[in-house]
Amino acid sequence: MTLQINPVSFKSTLPQQQYMFVRQPQTNTQPAKSVSQNGTKILAGLSLAGAAVLSVVTISQKKNIQKLQKMLAQSVEKASNTKPQEPVIQPQNLAEETIFPYVVKKFEETALYEQFKTSKQNFMEFISGAHTPEKIKEFLFGITADETTGAEFIKEVTANPRESFKNTKLLTKAIGGEKNLLDWLHAPQGYNEAYEKYITKIFNTPETTVNDLINISPNWHLFRFMDKTGPVVNGQKQSSVENLHIGELPKEFTELGDFKNFVNWLYERQNDKMLEYSGKYMTVEPLKAGMSGKAPLKLQFCTKDGEPLNTPYIIKKEFTPPKQDDYINQLYRSDSVFLNAQIDYYLTRHSCENAPKFHYFDCPTGSAVYDFIDGEPYTATTNIIEINKAMKDLNLLGIFYNDCKSNGNILVKDGTMRIIDSGESYFHDVLRPPCENLHIELPNWCGNRIANLTLNKIYGE
Repeated sequence: MTLQINPVSFKSTLPQQQYMFVRQPQTNTQPAKSVSQNGTKILAGLSLAGAAVLSVVTISQKKNIQKLQKMLAQSVEKASNTKPQEPVIQPQNLAEETIFPYVVKKFEETALYEQFKTSKQNFMEFISGAHTPEKIKEFLFGITADETTGAEFIKEVTANPRESFKNTKLLTKAIGGEKNLLDWLHAPQGYNEAYEKYITKIFNTPETTVNDLINISPNWHLFRFMDKTGPVVNGQKQSSVENLHIGELPKEFTELGDFKNFVNWLYERQNDKMLEYSGKYMTVEPLKAGMSGKAPLKLQFCTKDGEPLNTPYIIKKEFTPPKQDDYINQLYRSDSVFLNAQIDYYLTRHSCENAPKFHYFDCPTGSAVYDFIDGEPYTATTNIIEINKAMKDLNLLGIFYNDCKSNGNILVKDGTMRIIDSGESYFHDVLRPPCENLHIELPNWCGNRIANLTLNKIYGE
């Protein structure tokens, strides 16, 4: 018995003809032709491999659209030869989309099921064996179509983020190339859908904390965190930022009392070199503020005579606090304290050697605490590809530094490069795609919803 599953659609949704994958309700299993609002014909049948290439470039309205039409026209001829099992009338509202019909077997009915069960191997060990791409594709679709087995598989392949590049390459080879991999990633009951079910279940588990979630991926939506941490009224959680924080405060700060009061007090007196608060003395040095809204301070706890008691800390705070109704502006600023805090805590949880240690983020005050690191400014090159290759550990954790004008943001100490402001960095991991309504794209259109396998080739060497 086979199960017919929903189609995948490829749809223009972004400005300047940028393309991304979106899912549509099950409406048709036939390849389709449709016309965009501006009259440009978008033909069905574009291979997902072709779609991946197009997804990482901006397609112009004029010259390049002709190339797109040619590619689509060549692909539609093949797709039109696929006969759907149950023809359905094409609805009229499917603008600019391509539909791919798939048939998926249950996991227990796949050709490799019995071999896998008797092999006593884990999923990736078995997949790397001598099997044909056709059987592996059927096997993988069977895995992700089953919620329990899919969760076991996703838990295995995402257990160590530094293994993601290797796992992606292994899967690409085993399934017969990028087109087949992308088919499986984006198709209904494929990997991305199974991943979303897995993550949603984890998110809704009461004992799962915000810190646990960031350990998985650093691109959670602020509003969802508010829902998870807000107070309960009449059995319903209320949206609030009053209880939202990330990480843990160092002991020196907990001894000061309420952190929110301390931060507000500190920034009112940041130009005083020596301060006393709650019986503790500290020296404070304002550092150069970032262009997108953060004011960093170097803080050193000391004796009354100014003798240092420990290593210094860095406190970063939004110097233009958002209005009550301006969370969208705060959330989608690529260099906000909140987004950086998620990235930096994710890196700290995985002991990234290319980033300073992150301690704590407080949402109401928009402030964060880090270890202070010293070093020489990196000025050898402004080539962002070379910079990323020099920060291998950062890339292996799925973070790509993207601030081309990063003067002073990269320090070198003992031969190791570190970013002191993750800034325009974004999270990209093919095996950790964002989940709708839970995650956000970080921070631009080339985020990790698009399975950019090119980045795996560049950085996964």
